Amino acid sequence: GGGALFDLGPYALGAGKYAFGAHPIDVQCRVTAWHNGVDVAFSLMAVYPEQRVLIGHFGFNTEYCNTLELLGAGMSVRFDKAFTTLPNADTQVLVRASNRASELTPERGDNFALFFADVIAHIQAGQQAILTQNLLDDAIVLAQLMQSAT
Repeated sequence: GGGALFDLGPYALGAGKYAFGAHPIDVQCRVTAWHNGVDVAFSLMAVYPEQRVLIGHFGFNTEYCNTLELLGAGMSVRFDKAFTTLPNADTQVLVRASNRASELTPERGDNFALFFADVIAHIQAGQQAILTQNLLDDAIVLAQLMQSAT
């Protein structure tokens, strides 16, 4: 009910933080489809330090789409269905580096179960401050996304 930006936006920008270890310098977002006043699809580009870029398209109005591409010096990594992998299907990751392409098939896993296991491990280790900082970081980049959305 909150729309595609609130649903998938934090995942996309969280992937950028994970991959690049930084907040984006600039975020540009365009809502590409609306349904009954709710955003149902969007494209984004986020620029990170060291000339790295995250590009993505996410939508519920066509064949379900959450495509993400990470670009950096001499490399690119492309994920289709990056955040909602099917439990009975492999996910393909296309990697290009130094003009050579390869495909990776990550190990299957339940993303939500892995997330909650990580949260529980941090709590048991007394590392709640890390979880709090992650939430604050996510709120900062979500605000950047929402402010840039047109």
